[in-house]
Amino acid sequence: MAEGGTYILNELSPGVIVSRHQMSTDITSVAKRELSITNSLDYTAKFIRKALKPYIGKFTINPSFIKLVNTILVGIGLFLTRQGTINDLQVVSVVQDGISPDTLNVEVKVLVKYPVNYIKLKLIF
Repeated sequence: MAEGGTYILNELSPGVIVSRHQMSTDITSVAKRELSITNSLDYTAKFIRKALKPYIGKFTINPSFIKLVNTILVGIGLFLTRQGTINDLQVVSVVQDGISPDTLNVEVKVLVKYPVNYIKLKLIF
C-alpha cells in the first residue's frame, strides 16, 4: 500500500464484502490519498458545475447576477452538507474577472469528511 493506488476489500462472511481501505496514487497528504475525500470533492465540483451551467450565456454580469450565483452556491453547500457528502461549503468570493470581463471567478472552501483509518489507543495504569 505504500505506493498508493490500492483498494482493499474484506470478506466478513461468505458473500458479505466490504471496503476496508482505499488509496489514490497521490500519497502526498491524507486529503489527496484518501479516495473517499477525492470522490466527495469531485462530486461537489460536478454538482456545482451542473447547477451553474444553465446560467452560462443567458445572463449579463451585474450585482444582482453575482448575488444570484452566491445564493445558488450557498444552497448547494446546505444541500451537500445535509446530504452528508461534505461537512461544509463556504462561499469565499464571486467576482467578475478583471482581465476577462465575461468571466466570473468563483471561490468556495470545502470542508471534507475524513475517514476513520486508525484509532490510537493509549492505556494508562
